[in-house]
Amino acid sequence: MANLEHYIEDDIHPIDLVEHLAEHHAWEFDRIHDDQIAMSVEGQWRNYSITLAWSAYDETL
Repeated sequence: MANLEHYIEDDIHPIDLVEHLAEHHAWEFDRIHDDQIAMSVEGQWRNYSITLAWSAYDETL
């Protein structure tokens, strides 16, 4: 949990965190907007298309 707490304390934007994760795993991604990212993740049997959006008002991803 220490790693997660480090990110929370530094107040990193959640989409920046997701972008870093995508870069680390060499997943294709497109930063659509400051608060939105789309990724393509290759699975064992299929590819997954994932779009995430951050709502600052609700603090939800």
